[in-house]
Amino acid sequence: MTGSLDTSMRDAAFDICKDVGRLYDVVNQTSETYDPTTGLAGGISSSTMEILGSPPLGYDDRLIDNNMIHQGDVSITVPFKQTALLDLDSLVYAGLKRSSPGQRWAFDGDDWTTVAIKPVYSGETIAAYEFQLRK
Repeated sequence: MTGSLDTSMRDAAFDICKDVGRLYDVVNQTSETYDPTTGLAGGISSSTMEILGSPPLGYDDRLIDNNMIHQGDVSITVPFKQTALLDLDSLVYAGLKRSSPGQRWAFDGDDWTTVAIKPVYSGETIAAYEFQLRK
């Protein structure tokens, strides 16, 4: 059962990012067709949007294993209210949401690719998503 505290956390996550976060340019490239036997996508279209999120944070050295998390990867938390603009349902692997390979973030003069997306829960409700980005 979702309580009022859980749903108010969505507003709190948005307000925190509005106060201390920043805007990011995100380009979503989606394919209209996909051939799993070749791994190739066809009919690619793209759209650019501004997304509000937390400042980018590097990962603690203890978490870097060069398998799931590489040296230089950063984490950005995006409030749930902003994620309606993004394609979060392109792939789901072992309960960890992953974006399409065509999703790019531009900030600080670099282009970043979304590697993984993890939900941040408040009780049963998703309040935000943590995006793992890689150059």
